[in-house]
Amino acid sequence: MPAQTAILEFFFTGIKQTPISLLGLVCTVVGAVVYTYGDLFSTGLDFIGLAYAVLLTLIVAGCSVVDKTAVRILGAEEGIKPVECNQIRVGLSIPVNILFMMLFEFQASTSL
Repeated sequence: MPAQTAILEFFFTGIKQTPISLLGLVCTVVGAVVYTYGDLFSTGLDFIGLAYAVLLTLIVAGCSVVDKTAVRILGAEEGIKPVECNQIRVGLSIPVNILFMMLFEFQASTSL
């Protein structure tokens, strides 16, 4: 996922990685390939599962790039610090989380 995030950041926001971070990304990708290769012989390769894993990591990487870009834009335009963006995000998510908690508690109490 870190390599996918770096690639998406480069293509969509133009952020370039330093040589040391590129070395770390290469080591991460090589480690993932070695792990997958080792897992291939112990459990067999499931192409559907591999496709889902790649898709999931791509979606998470895309969300990370969008979030980082939004925080950077809010910092530049509004002077909001990253920690303030996080506090706003948490504060706005509380009503939705309360709604889900109430729904799941209601569902759990009616199934007894």
